[in-house]
Amino acid sequence: MELRSLFSPNGTDYLNIFENMSEEVHIHELIRDEQDRVTDLIFKYINPASTLNSIISKEKIIGKRASEVYNSQECISTYLEAVDEIITTGKSKKFETYNELLNKHFSVSAFFLDGLFVTVGIDITKQKEAENQIKIQADILSHVRDAVIAVDGENRVTYWNKGAEELYGFEFEEIEGKIFADVVNYRWLNVDDKKNAYQRLKIIGKWHGKNISTKKNGEEIYVESSIHAFKDDNGNYIGTISIIHDLTEPVHIKQALEKNYNRLQEAQRIGHIGNWEWNIQNNVTTLSEGLYRIYGLDPDNLAKYETILNMILPEYQHIVNDNLEKALRERNSFKYEVGIRRRDGDIRIISCCGEVVTDFAGHPLKIICVEQDITERKEIEYALWEAKNELKSTVKRRTRELNETNERLQIELEERKITESKLKKSEKDLKALIEELKRSNEELQQFAYVSSHDLQEPLRTITSFTQLLERRYKDNLDSDADEFIEYIVEAAKRMQTLINDLLNYSRVATRGKEFELIDASKILETTISNLYAAIDENNAEINHENLPQIMADKRQMTQLFQNLIGNAIKFRKPEIPPKIHISAIENESKKEYTFSVQDNGIGIEKQYMERIFIIFQRLHTRDEYSGTGIGLAVSKKIVERHGGKIWVESEPNVRSTFYFTIPIKETSKKP
Repeated sequence: MELRSLFSPNGTDYLNIFENMSEEVHIHELIRDEQDRVTDLIFKYINPASTLNSIISKEKIIGKRASEVYNSQECISTYLEAVDEIITTGKSKKFETYNELLNKHFSVSAFFLDGLFVTVGIDITKQKEAENQIKIQADILSHVRDAVIAVDGENRVTYWNKGAEELYGFEFEEIEGKIFADVVNYRWLNVDDKKNAYQRLKIIGKWHGKNISTKKNGEEIYVESSIHAFKDDNGNYIGTISIIHDLTEPVHIKQALEKNYNRLQEAQRIGHIGNWEWNIQNNVTTLSEGLYRIYGLDPDNLAKYETILNMILPEYQHIVNDNLEKALRERNSFKYEVGIRRRDGDIRIISCCGEVVTDFAGHPLKIICVEQDITERKEIEYALWEAKNELKSTVKRRTRELNETNERLQIELEERKITESKLKKSEKDLKALIEELKRSNEELQQFAYVSSHDLQEPLRTITSFTQLLERRYKDNLDSDADEFIEYIVEAAKRMQTLINDLLNYSRVATRGKEFELIDASKILETTISNLYAAIDENNAEINHENLPQIMADKRQMTQLFQNLIGNAIKFRKPEIPPKIHISAIENESKKEYTFSVQDNGIGIEKQYMERIFIIFQRLHTRDEYSGTGIGLAVSKKIVERHGGKIWVESEPNVRSTFYFTIPIKETSKKP
């Protein structure tokens, strides 16, 4: 039958259309069975665009069954199902099929035209392959443990696989469209890495390196990133794909290993420990840094084990050989001590402890040995040994001495009993003597007071009558008589002064007032007021620091300051105005105040510094300086009554400084 007879009068137009189409067009006649079911198709037409033309001539195809041409039941079934659906619905059908004969995928549009089954097919093999590849890649990426992240030209997340979700803790829906670096705080280890990454991505489109970022829970992690940049046809950046691997655990393990290694190295350094390992299979020996230190070698210069062996003293060489040979023979551990001579000549004692490592069959693989410098320990052991022997000798000697001492003590004990008996009698006599001395001292003080007081009246009588003789008979007697009268008057005046001073001296102990809280600064002001005439007459300059409040006898403290300041004015240097400075410092450890009165006077020779505090002791004649020599003795007695002490430090012709201490009572107050 002519092809044209299969079409309606307008069929010629369809034929021309089919002949010029780029899609392949196949026209089939239906084959039905006894039940009127479509069981196969017969080729009636294929256009020039049909891919069947590439493997079978058109003449061999026309008139053949489709099942014979395609030789694939699956392919025929797809077509027959489409025929049934079109017959049932009356509508055209579009479907996809795979042609095993051609090894191609087609998108097929099928319909009936004048009772013939027409299919228009488009080759979609490349599209299917691309889709399949995409599906495979997507499936692979979804199962990759590393994070795979895609961002667009604005660095906003467009893809986020399961690995990324597990690594950072964000679901894709949480991070989609957000700037990746902001969300995970993506940071560079240093500025150069960032600069290098941008340059490489710009030039070659990829970069590989390490970074730090932060998980959703705030945990900081170390990552290794491989970044690939993509550009459009115009060379514009359109995004990147990053494969990110979690390095946190390896980094932490590495840090822990480095920390432990450093601790081990430090422990070996402190303990003077090193180790070596001999690989028997390849005859290679490895020395630790600690071993270099023990043998005094430079770790930067690689040393062989023979170098160490040569440093072992000759008398110890056989010990090393014997122990190593025995260990290899018996597959056992070993331990020995040797002496070495380092290159600087220093001799050290080394303790060696090791073992042989074998394989499963018992064949030796290597020897591991730990060595320790025990020189100091050996020196200590030797010193202890010597000390032990010395101790034995000492104990023996001391035992002998103790026995001798014990014998002497027995004798002394007997003597002591006799002495104690005598002491008891002496103690009784001593108490009686002390009471007697106390009574005598009180009587002496009373005598001094009474004597000085009772001598006042006759002395005043002598002085009065002598002065009367002087007034009445002066110039009426000869010159010798006038001179004698003058001597008597002068002597009486001195006697009066001595008696008054002696009376004052005795009153320090007998007429003292009870201690009260007084302000030393105010006492000093009173003293300066009392000495106003002497201060003004001698142009004396007196200054002082803040003085404390103390528990003392107000009148006696005034007398003490007056004696010391008066002496400072009296014993001035000629033509130089006196300068006097009074101060006080607190001595917390001794619980006392130390007062000082410093002048710029004539000073005191060292040999006289004790003598000046003795009653009636003078260093100058009365013609040079007035006075009886009792002022400092009174001062000493006042200070001692208050529980302190007084002394002087002086540099002749420069200055003198008188110091005295007053105990700090509970009621005393700082200035």
